[in-house]
Amino acid sequence: MTALPKALQGSDAVLKQATGRGMRTCFPQLSKLLQYMNTNVEMGTQTFFAGDSPDYDLVSLSTELTNKTSLSFASADIAPVISASCAFTYDTVTYWPVDCDQVAQQFFGKMQSEGVLQSTIRILSDFKTPLMRVYLMPAGSGCVAIKKEVWF
Repeated sequence: MTALPKALQGSDAVLKQATGRGMRTCFPQLSKLLQYMNTNVEMGTQTFFAGDSPDYDLVSLSTELTNKTSLSFASADIAPVISASCAFTYDTVTYWPVDCDQVAQQFFGKMQSEGVLQSTIRILSDFKTPLMRVYLMPAGSGCVAIKKEVWF
C-alpha cells in the first residue's frame, strides 16, 4: 500500500516540493496561486502529482486555510494546456455561522445574483471577473460559501 502524501505547512514548502519534483512550466502560476491563497492565513497543504512529470501532468492541491475568523478548505488543480502555459481551477469552501443573505452582503457585497443552480444554492458573480462564481448553500443556521475560479 502506498503512503498518502504528507501535509506541507506553508506555501514555501509546497513550492520547494514542486521544484524538487521538476515543475517548471506551471511554477509561476502555482506561485501566484499560493500567494493568493496565503494572504493573512495559516495553511497546510497536501499535494497530489498525477504523474512523474508535473510539467506534463496534473498536480492537485488540498489545503486547509485558517485565520482568526474562518476555517476554509481549498482545492486547486493545475496543469499545462495547449492554449496557454498552464491553467488551474481553484475552489474554497467556507462555513459561516450566519445566514446566506448576511454572507452575500458582508463578504461578497459587490457581486450580483445570477439566481440558483437548481432550487436552493444561490449563484453570485462579478461580471468583471467572468471566470469566478460564488455559490451560497444554507447549512443549518449558517451558510456554506463555495468560491470557484478558473485562471490561465
